[in-house]
Amino acid sequence: MIVYSKSPSKNIKLALIVDKVVQWPFVYASYRTVGETCPIRCGFHPDREDAKVHGRRCYATTGNVNMHQKRGTADDTDGAVVYRWIQSLPPGALVRLHVSGDVYRFGEFDADYFASVCEAFAARPDVRGWLYTHAPEAEFLTMQGAAPENLAVNWSCDSLAEAREKQASGVTGLTAVVSAEQARERIKGVTICLEQTSGIPCASCKLCLVPNRKAIVAFIAH
Repeated sequence: MIVYSKSPSKNIKLALIVDKVVQWPFVYASYRTVGETCPIRCGFHPDREDAKVHGRRCYATTGNVNMHQKRGTADDTDGAVVYRWIQSLPPGALVRLHVSGDVYRFGEFDADYFASVCEAFAARPDVRGWLYTHAPEAEFLTMQGAAPENLAVNWSCDSLAEAREKQASGVTGLTAVVSAEQARERIKGVTICLEQTSGIPCASCKLCLVPNRKAIVAFIAH
């Protein structure tokens, strides 16, 4: 079953925290198990022999995120659980879906699950959410087209070169993994994650919550 936060997240990358107190807008987070819910296309997929990008393994298999993702399973009830969870959130909440995992189930796109996610956000237009996926391009575009306006679907690329290639073909909502060396450069049309560079959390930035944005959001491999 999917794992989710019942109270505002205390993850400093997501939430604005002042004097140890979580500030509004509150961010709620969900976690799916790594591997079982991830497409093999992902360069970090644990079943790949070369499961590293820029010399790093999937961040979700370490630290606190790993603790949460190991509690989950690729369950066919995940859609119903997420729907009920989204409906229970306070007005104006932000939702980071899949801090770990993706929209798949044992290698296949979990269409029923994603449909439930879309229905949940459509029923709560005051709630804004975002997710990242390593889906193949056709499935990503299907997801992006089906998502309501308050749910941003970001496409995860394993390199800036891949993101640039997709951007040139007209794809929007792109993210990329870059090395620490690349992140030190000023790259036109690319915004390095502000939490990683300036300590500005998702609750304050919200760039990844903008559907179909033109700018590529890059994350330093971690």
